[in-house]
Amino acid sequence: MQGVRVVSSLIRQIMEDGGFRQVDLAERLGISIDRVKNLTSGRVKKLSSDEMRGLVEKLHVRAEFLATGGGPVFAQPAEVELGRRMKLLSDASQKASTLDLPESYQALVRDILVGAALGQSDLLQSTIDGFVHDVRSAQEESSVAVKPRKTTRRKSP
Repeated sequence: MQGVRVVSSLIRQIMEDGGFRQVDLAERLGISIDRVKNLTSGRVKKLSSDEMRGLVEKLHVRAEFLATGGGPVFAQPAEVELGRRMKLLSDASQKASTLDLPESYQALVRDILVGAALGQSDLLQSTIDGFVHDVRSAQEESSVAVKPRKTTRRKSP
């Protein structure tokens, strides 16, 4: 993205397509109304990384549009939902990996966090059921492995 005209035209296009006023954009992005005025008037040569992130994450402006000025301005609802789910998964994976647990338990924690965040009781139940099954299988295997073998004793003469 280069040049003052490019930034101002992109911001004006976002406002027009999204039905935003300058005050709406300032509020949504957490920036001052003066900054929005500078962005739309052509006084700003480039967006800050926080502004770009805000446009993508808060307004669902497509990164491709910000980079090239082409294509649809806003992400489709399915794209937004996929992005939300991917962020939840990433956050849950990061949290679980900080725990001092075996990898399988970290995966369980990750899946529970994601299921809870999505409000999907079916996912939670199947995750817990799978974990219980795995634990029982492991217990059965270990109990078989530690059973003593029958040995025959020889009688001493």
